[in-house]
Amino acid sequence: ESMKERAMSSKLDNIILGGGQLSGEAGGYSFGAISEKESTTLIQDAFHLGIRSIDTAPIYGFGESEKRIAKGISCFAREDIILHNKGGIFFDSNKRIDISNERKIIEKMFYQSLKDLKTDYIDYYYIHHSDPRCDIRYALEFLNELKEKKLIHSIGLSNSNMNDYQKGLEVAKIDAFQEESNLLTNHFSFLANIDLKTRNDLSFIGVSLFDKGILSGSVKDEKRVFHEKDVRRWAPWWKKEKEKREKKIMKVSLIEKELKDIYPSFNIYHLSLSYLQYSLKNKTNNQQVVGLKNMRQLEYFTSCFKEIDESVFLNWKKHYPHHFLPDEK
Repeated sequence: ESMKERAMSSKLDNIILGGGQLSGEAGGYSFGAISEKESTTLIQDAFHLGIRSIDTAPIYGFGESEKRIAKGISCFAREDIILHNKGGIFFDSNKRIDISNERKIIEKMFYQSLKDLKTDYIDYYYIHHSDPRCDIRYALEFLNELKEKKLIHSIGLSNSNMNDYQKGLEVAKIDAFQEESNLLTNHFSFLANIDLKTRNDLSFIGVSLFDKGILSGSVKDEKRVFHEKDVRRWAPWWKKEKEKREKKIMKVSLIEKELKDIYPSFNIYHLSLSYLQYSLKNKTNNQQVVGLKNMRQLEYFTSCFKEIDESVFLNWKKHYPHHFLPDEK
């Protein structure tokens, strides 16, 4: 590594490369075209810049994300990579998204992921989503067995709730949470009443920093036509959330106008990165998953992340406190 790479690396240790954007034309839960060669090159370029953690799941591109990650990291020592993986969300026989935290489902998905990632172990393994039909303890008992065998190093919950967390503690130590965390949403809030010592023992991994394009500025209205393999083109949940999304877009438009008054050259993308810096510094998040789809996005993100600190967010929040609830001020 060059001196420049080492300096940047130290600033990007808490960034996790998102695997949903890497599956490309494979379809499923993906975000548009990116070839296998482009995705593997992106993984390697991110590594050299200092992003050594990668998040994925079988649902991303019908497993293609995991296979591409395996190729992308094959030239590096396995101990230099931190893999985050998840189980419990999958496509059924009709290629429609389904959720199940049954032990046999999690077991099958885990061993397939191990094979597709071409690895002997996974650093962080999460139950991908809460499932009211299943008692989560059975799945977590299985993950605990994997941990004892050193097939996984840490157990996590994603898109979870306090009920699953409390039940889960009966059978396993929960090491990490993955929840949506961005300028407009913080789903870690359900953990607010956990005592400080317990919180300090947990890792909080934020996802959806740019809220599928709304907080990066790439989705400004409903007129955008997405690539045929982009989940935002066909997914029922994306269509169902149209009204909610329009309200968010209106709010973002207002925020950008306000931001221009104090930072004329900044937009919602820069404010999102400043919020991320604030979250990381205050340990609201320990790490953040960031979806990047090409070298241009990677270079722009790393450049902005290096230059922007939490002061932009704090100054905007000070000038426009009406965006926050009383307990958030």
